[in-house]
Amino acid sequence: MPLQTDVAFDSTEVDAALGDLELRGKRLAPAFRELRKPLRADQRDHAKAQSGPDSSWPPRSPMTEKRRLAHNRAVRTTKAMKTIAIGKSKRRSTPKKILGRLPAAIVMTVGELFVRATSRVPWSGAHQKGGRVGHGARLPARPFLWLSDRVVNTATFVLSEYVVKGWKR
Repeated sequence: MPLQTDVAFDSTEVDAALGDLELRGKRLAPAFRELRKPLRADQRDHAKAQSGPDSSWPPRSPMTEKRRLAHNRAVRTTKAMKTIAIGKSKRRSTPKKILGRLPAAIVMTVGELFVRATSRVPWSGAHQKGGRVGHGARLPARPFLWLSDRVVNTATFVLSEYVVKGWKR
């Protein structure tokens, strides 16, 4: 006499988990929002290190360096300043109008399947790509919007963890 076994398998939980995985794979905005801080920090690091994806930025022109140093002279201490803060006058840091506001002026836009970093500064493309600027001067490329390997690895981890959470419920 042959043996026969009936097996019932309820796949509703598996189907629900797979559906959640698919939904999370199509809607990554929460994971991209989590990546905003590491992306901003990465862009600030590029500006501090003054380096692009291939090499360090070319040096400033001698004229620009002279103008920067002229604006960076010691702060004059007035009588009022002496009464407020006792101490030696300190050198000012390079003014933001000279240094530029590129790393701080980046806007992160998050969508379902993308994160976009754009600069609010209209002339930032000249720094990113280089080229001819006012009065025909040539500005060398100093790329600041690029992703380092560290951020790519962080993004891979954050995105995969977000999607897999759909399975682990």
